[in-house]
Amino acid sequence: LALMVAVEQTRCGFDSLLLEGHPTFSWLARDSSKPGRRQGGGVECWVAHASPDCAKRLLKSSRRRGGGGPRGVREEVARGAL
Repeated sequence: LALMVAVEQTRCGFDSLLLEGHPTFSWLARDSSKPGRRQGGGVECWVAHASPDCAKRLLKSSRRRGGGGPRGVREEVARGAL
């Protein structure tokens, strides 16, 4: 599972970060650092990939609630399941 967010320009000293053993995220990347994807107006886009355990937990929780699929997972994330 992946999440993309647009934020005001950050001062992060990296464009990607591998998070080994993190319970929620496995990888973060500044998508707007890729050639041809720079955003205007001081906005950056970041992509966060869920860790395998987090993805399983979200999918399982979504199925239990009868949501299932991407919409159900989105609702789980919105509820603060991360």
